[in-house]
Amino acid sequence: MTWKWADFEAELDALGPYARLLSKPGAATTDVIQEIAARGKILFEKVFATEAARSAIRDACASEGATEILFYCEGFALCWPLLYLGDDIQNVNVEKFLGMRASILRTLQSTTNELSQSRRNDSPAGSAVQLNYAWDKSFEEIQARERPYMVGLATTLGEPRVSIFEVPALESNGPPFVQVKVLFDDLNRKNPKIIHLSCHYETGEELASKRFRLRDGAFVTFHQMSAADVKFSSRPLLFFNACKVASLRPDRTENFPEYCMRIGAECIIAPEFEVHDSGAADMAEIFYKKLIKERQSVSDSLHSAKVYLWTEKNNLTGLLYAVYGTSYRTYP
Repeated sequence: MTWKWADFEAELDALGPYARLLSKPGAATTDVIQEIAARGKILFEKVFATEAARSAIRDACASEGATEILFYCEGFALCWPLLYLGDDIQNVNVEKFLGMRASILRTLQSTTNELSQSRRNDSPAGSAVQLNYAWDKSFEEIQARERPYMVGLATTLGEPRVSIFEVPALESNGPPFVQVKVLFDDLNRKNPKIIHLSCHYETGEELASKRFRLRDGAFVTFHQMSAADVKFSSRPLLFFNACKVASLRPDRTENFPEYCMRIGAECIIAPEFEVHDSGAADMAEIFYKKLIKERQSVSDSLHSAKVYLWTEKNNLTGLLYAVYGTSYRTYP
């Protein structure tokens, strides 16, 4: 059986009335979400059930302006979270669904701004950029996939530009403010223009309870960072490869990147929901290939990584990453 792009497009169009319904206050009832879930499940069973379907989507995404075909449609933002959240449509969490939908729409729609901003050429001064890569060896996928790539990147650049260090082995019950200062001293060493932190991140209901989970069960919390008055010393680009660094709720945004910009970061890339370690490693590899090796801007590099993961690996992980701050810079 042949499969055409129009088949997928028609299914998405059928979700349009539900998209409009959800824009009304109080309309997102459990019944409505379950109806969307049922339709979304059928849609994605069609999309991912055969290689013909996947191939047709890849072909569509390979054309000029391809992101407009798939990524900028309301129906896609409606049904994709349901695939991500699971198949149990009787137990879809309405709040989590709405939060993810809003986040995906905002992230995908910002791609237009990313591409328009990237036409500017406003490179930092200097012929080389120092990248400070901090990694947590307690997470196997980071150890196996991401760290070897970063070591290789340091070698192939031909200059001592990538500083790779292990996240400090902080004591679980050690003096918290001292530990925060130790971490930031390491992150700021050599005045890096790019800081990449690979670890896990945990969230609570309030911003003050959010924390980075580091080695041996130790944590660095937002409250500790604020109380210790730490700063980023070199106006860096921050790449937080850690789950939910910027989680979004329907009633408010809990924005850790905004706080980081207040303490000296110029630009931040981070996922807004959970990401699998394998997908996070793929995202980092493609992003830095575009940013450092091909000298694309931050925004172009992020956009390229999103599209590459989808078109080449059928991987939608890139949709969960957002960019904040000055995203048009290039790093020679």
